[in-house]
Amino acid sequence: MKRTSSFFLVLLLSCATAVAQQPPTGPAPTREDIEKYYEATHTRALMKSVMETMFNQFRQTMRDEMKKRVPDATPEMLDKVGRQMNDFLQGLDLEAMLQAMTPVYQKHLTKPDLDAMTAFYSSPAGQRILNEMPAITAEAMQASTALVRKQMEVAERKTDELVAAMEKDTKAKSKSD
Repeated sequence: MKRTSSFFLVLLLSCATAVAQQPPTGPAPTREDIEKYYEATHTRALMKSVMETMFNQFRQTMRDEMKKRVPDATPEMLDKVGRQMNDFLQGLDLEAMLQAMTPVYQKHLTKPDLDAMTAFYSSPAGQRILNEMPAITAEAMQASTALVRKQMEVAERKTDELVAAMEKDTKAKSKSD
């Protein structure tokens, strides 16, 4: 249930940050333009930080799962699971991920859009937003988590009830056949 709730929380937060898209009109930004944007927004450091946070949470979830599956797991066994997660995180190629993202920016933004964004994020106000964003995001997630969790519990309960009703109907139909 926790995995499902976590998945839906991430999905919900991802959807909340999406905006309606209109096709761009104008020249696409170059790879160099996008690289300037990555630099202005500290994208590499941000991606590394987000990945580390996600993997710390995932590592704890995996340890908890292992404790459920193997109640008498030794600290060494739990550490081995943690090391495996560390190895996976170390193996991620952030540069390859950035290169894979570049065509997405080129598809959705024009050069003037990206130039304006880069100029803003290079400004003192833009840098302040970038510096405060991790705290803002963490506090916003903390403030909304209880609400989302409550709604997820209701949705999961309703889904369980629906599945139970379907199972009951299926069993009744198979008995009558």
